Amino acid sequence: MIPHQGKMNLLDQVEFFDEHSLVASTCCHQDCCHPLAYNGIWPTHTVVEMAAQGMALHGVLTKSSSGDSVPPRQAFIGAVSRLSIAMPNLAHSLGPLSLHVTRESYEEQSATYHFRGVAGDNLCAEGDALVVFGA
Repeated sequence: MIPHQGKMNLLDQVEFFDEHSLVASTCCHQDCCHPLAYNGIWPTHTVVEMAAQGMALHGVLTKSSSGDSVPPRQAFIGAVSRLSIAMPNLAHSLGPLSLHVTRESYEEQSATYHFRGVAGDNLCAEGDALVVFGA
């Protein structure tokens, strides 16, 4: 559904989605040999990439559930703002991470999302992202 393959596909499962939001889970941060791990530890800012994949999945799933047969457009993160990092790394996040993405606005050429990554009851990171759609 999204172009990320192999180890760079960071989401394990979609827990929920609707027209405005998606919740996904992952245990990828437990792989100390992953390319995104630094000296075996995942920096917390990697939650931004996990959330970006959640945004991409949200776009694909809402398009397909609405019956829209137009193929998804390429997109990229144009900006991240109000990024709050609540812990330096994900080393102590033993269980799955939960990624929450909520679309706050949608226009023809872009969308804005709020995202947060949570491990158990602990917030790891949150922020806002501007998704820019390609031609």
